[in-house]
Amino acid sequence: MMLTGKLRRTRGAVYVIVLAASVMLLIMVALVVDISRLYVARRFLVNSCDASALAGGMELPSQTKATTQASQCAQANAMPTYRVTFPADGITSEGATKIRVDGQANVQYAFAGIMGLVSKTVSAYAVVQKTSSIGWASGVVPWGIPFYDSAGNPYQYNNGVMYTLKLGSNSSARVGGNFQGLSLGGNGASNYRSNIETGYQGVLHVGDTISSEPGNMVGPTKQGVDYRVQAASVSPWSNDTWNNYDFGNPRIIIVPVTSPFLGNGRTDVQILGFAAFWLDSIQGQEVKGYFLSYTTPKAGGSGSYYGLSTFRLIE
Repeated sequence: MMLTGKLRRTRGAVYVIVLAASVMLLIMVALVVDISRLYVARRFLVNSCDASALAGGMELPSQTKATTQASQCAQANAMPTYRVTFPADGITSEGATKIRVDGQANVQYAFAGIMGLVSKTVSAYAVVQKTSSIGWASGVVPWGIPFYDSAGNPYQYNNGVMYTLKLGSNSSARVGGNFQGLSLGGNGASNYRSNIETGYQGVLHVGDTISSEPGNMVGPTKQGVDYRVQAASVSPWSNDTWNNYDFGNPRIIIVPVTSPFLGNGRTDVQILGFAAFWLDSIQGQEVKGYFLSYTTPKAGGSGSYYGLSTFRLIE
């Protein structure tokens, strides 16, 4: 009888230990599951804040447009709660150079309720900064804008001023057979026209030496310009103008700022920087465009500033 009593007490103690171990295991499972839920939720917020801030960065320095783009991206990602702000140290006379997106989400615990825990708020943020200059760019069109004019004076690149992007046969600025056309990734009219229509797909850097594309190229120039103008005639760009446009409008082009075209035939020029223009029209044989202060993701590095900037995630 005494042995039977000891067995019963032993079994009772084992039951208690097993029960305690089961409870501890259940708690550990609950913690693992809910911690994983918190991690996934925060990772989602981090990615959403990054994407929203980068979307807004495309529209800097305009706070209004940047807010709209960042908000649309946050909503598209179904971010529960978000806020778009512009840090004070990024406010300039031209607008904002920084945008910040904060996000929050309330995560309901799946199992931790057994310990009296119901939910937890997770948060994240991202800051994107507009750079002041670029050292490389892609999507460049095949026109080189000389840093110096025909009299040897440096151009003053000012927002909203119209410039001649491609010269005509009667232009006093023309040097020999060069009309400011560039050979990018190949020679000939077909390659030249394609680079006007879609931009050169390679990457060009400040300091690169590139070759001119001699010849007036009247037909290929008109075809390329007409292609871009037609592409910009549909939504969301159909009502855009040079001083009120949406990001990515096909009429916005990136061109190299170069050393002067000095040769009569095919000649080399050096890239000094990059600028952005609103492709306005063909007047006679000349292509005209408005100089823009513009921000693009298709650029990076650092170089001389000619109104074209890029942006990057800094926090």
